[in-house]
Formats: sequence, structure tokens, C-alpha cells
Amino acid sequence: MKEARSRRRRRRIRRIITTRRSLVDELSRRDEGYEQRIKELESDRWSFLGSIPAATSPRQPLKILRSEITKFQRHSYGNYRPGNSVWAAKWEANPQQRVVMFSRQDTAGSLYKWADAVNTYTPWAVRLAVFEPHAFGFPTDLVFPHPEYADSDLERLLSESTVIHLKDESAFLDGKLHLPRDFLSRHGKPMVFTHYGGSSRQYQHLP
Repeated sequence: MKEARSRRRRRRIRRIITTRRSLVDELSRRDEGYEQRIKELESDRWSFLGSIPAATSPRQPLKILRSEITKFQRHSYGNYRPGNSVWAAKWEANPQQRVVMFSRQDTAGSLYKWADAVNTYTPWAVRLAVFEPHAFGFPTDLVFPHPEYADSDLERLLSESTVIHLKDESAFLDGKLHLPRDFLSRHGKPMVFTHYGGSSRQYQHLP
């Protein structure tokens, strides 16, 4: 009887070990799949602009990157997208009630939803301006080149606004965007600042 209990105990231990090992293997395979998908999304991030193979490498001179960017097709205000035509028409028709919603990248697509809600349900006209589309393909309105890489009429768009709404996690706060500190404020418009993400908790003590 004692030997039978011992055999049952050994079988339970083997099942536990096997189950844990299988789980670890499965999780490893899943992690590899996630990493591969992320790489695919990152490589396709700029597909709508065309292929810029060597120019995006940090080892390449900025001059090469700028020369490649000049080949991209431009639309209104020198941005890379045709933009939302309904929003554009409302913008032209409402010179006294205009909001530019601005972000480096519209994480989770929330800023687009806000812009759509304001454009749809209020008399105010909104244009959404970003420097970078999201890898997950969230909708965008206007996508501008960073001023470090190419010129555009983003500042004209900002000057035409009545209010500027900035959605930012940390890029403006910590200077990662390499923009002048008064890039938005120098237009003299009332500003709304939406701070989100982990940095909003980290820097919540700052005025």
C-alpha cells in the first residue's frame, strides 16, 4: 500500500512537471509570435508613405532622410494624407470656431474619436494633426513631417485655430520631440492639455 501511494505521488509530480513544462513551451511560442507580429507592424508602419529602406536608419545622415522625404506626396497644409474632407469643409466654413487637436501619435485612436464627436455634434470645427500614424492603423486626419525633417504648413494650421488641444504623454514635457518650447504657445491661442499614460502619474506633482 505504501508503495502504491509512492507510485501515485510520483505520477502526480510527473504530471505537474509536464504541465508546467508544456505551459512554459506554449508561452515561449506565444511570445515569439507576438515579437514577430510587432516586427511586422513596425516594418509596415510607413507603408502608406512608400518605402524608405535606408533613410530611416539612425546611422544614415539626416540629409539622406530629408532628401527621401521630399519625394512623398503632399496634401493640404503640406501633410501626407488627403485628410477628412467633411472636417475640412467644416473648417473652412467656421473661421471663428476652430480647434486643432495635436499629438505626436494618436495612441489608441482616442483623439480621432474626440475630434469626430466635436465635428459631428457641435458647431466647432476640428482638425487632427499628428507627426506619426499608429502602427495598429487607427484613423488619422492630417499627418505632418517633423520640422526637423521637412517643412510644412503646420504652423499656419495652428495659427488658424481658435483653440489648440494637445494630447501628450511625455514627449513635450521631456523634450523628446526636439521642438521649441513655445512651438504651440507662441500662437497665442487658448490651450487644452490632456496628459495620459504612466508619465502622467510620475509627473503629477508638477504644476
